[in-house]
Amino acid sequence: MRSLLSILLILIAAQTFAQKERKHIRSGNDQYNEGKFIESEIEYKKALDKLKEGKSSFEAEFNLGDAYFKQEKYEEAYNQFQSISREGLTKVQKSELWHNIGNTYITKKEIDKAIDAYKQALRNNPLDDETRYNLIAAMKMKEQQDQNKDQNQEQEQEQDKKDQEQEEQDKKDQKKKDQEQQKQDQNKEDQANKPEQQENQISKEAAERILNALDQDEQELQDEKRKIKGAPAKNIEKNW
Repeated sequence: MRSLLSILLILIAAQTFAQKERKHIRSGNDQYNEGKFIESEIEYKKALDKLKEGKSSFEAEFNLGDAYFKQEKYEEAYNQFQSISREGLTKVQKSELWHNIGNTYITKKEIDKAIDAYKQALRNNPLDDETRYNLIAAMKMKEQQDQNKDQNQEQEQEQDKKDQEQEEQDKKDQKKKDQEQQKQDQNKEDQANKPEQQENQISKEAAERILNALDQDEQELQDEKRKIKGAPAKNIEKNW
């Protein structure tokens, strides 16, 4: 059996640790209320360091999470709140814890989880108006999120339709362009072959003119012969 003196020494030591812990928590709270969140974080950590092994302090742990949150260290705040054991907590403490967990979910844009956390808080403390307000705000955010999702889906479908129509139009335009190019190429080919055709045509026309000229000369020659043959002979007087 331990002596009375030993028990008194243990109680004094425990009280001394508790006093040091409380000292840092009070200092942290003062710094927090003055908006000095970095300093309050340091004090809350000192308070936790003063705890005996296996001991916990909901106030120090919870307030440390708050200090993280105020510094916008949202991931650290989330992890801190999640690390706090729910065992042995009062309903009010559980409500406060779930409330702050809901707030961290909001910063992570995990609205569904935030709504569930606020509901958990209200189950433990139905009279918490701040939690009820946050729950209503989160539900409105969810509604707006769903509306935006629907609008985005409609816009995506509309854009897909426009893209498909544009693709079909591009194909038509390309086909028309190819046909016009083919037509131009054919015209160029026809133009390239045209001089030879014209040259052949000129040669034929020239040949016809020559033949006509020859026919005309032959006709004139025949006419001339006929004139000579049918003309009366001249009298030739003899010079006797």
